[in-house]
Amino acid sequence: MLAQEYVPGGDRNCKYTFKAPERNTMNTPSRAPNGPGPRAGGTEITRFELERIFAGKEDRLATLLAYLGCPCDAPGRHIVRYKVYVNELYDLILRGACSACGAPAARYLETGDDRGMKQRVRKALRARGKDVG
Repeated sequence: MLAQEYVPGGDRNCKYTFKAPERNTMNTPSRAPNGPGPRAGGTEITRFELERIFAGKEDRLATLLAYLGCPCDAPGRHIVRYKVYVNELYDLILRGACSACGAPAARYLETGDDRGMKQRVRKALRARGKDVG
C-alpha cells in the first residue's frame, strides 16, 4: 500500500491537503505489446476452442455462462463480449461484460479438477502451440 502524506496549502477551507506519493514504476509488471495486460490470467484461447473443450456438454456451458459475478439483480443476465483464458492449473477464466448493465463481469471455471476436461484443455493448447501461463 502506498504511504500518504499531508502537505500545506490546497483547499481554501483546509490548512492541509492530501498528496499521493510518486508511483514506483520499477515494481509494476510490464505489458506485452499487443497482448493482454498482467491481470489477464493466462493464455488466451478462442470461443471455438472453448466449445470444443465442452463438446457433448453444451448445456453445461450455457448454464455456466448464465451465472456470473455482477451486483445487478436483472433477471436473465449472462456474460457477453467475453474472452477466455487458461491458467497454469488448466482452469478457464471468462472475462467480459454483464448483458443487463454492461459492468465488467468474470467467471472462473475449475476445469483442471476434471481429468477429461483437463486433457481437452491441454489438447486445445497443444494444437495451437501455446504454453500455459
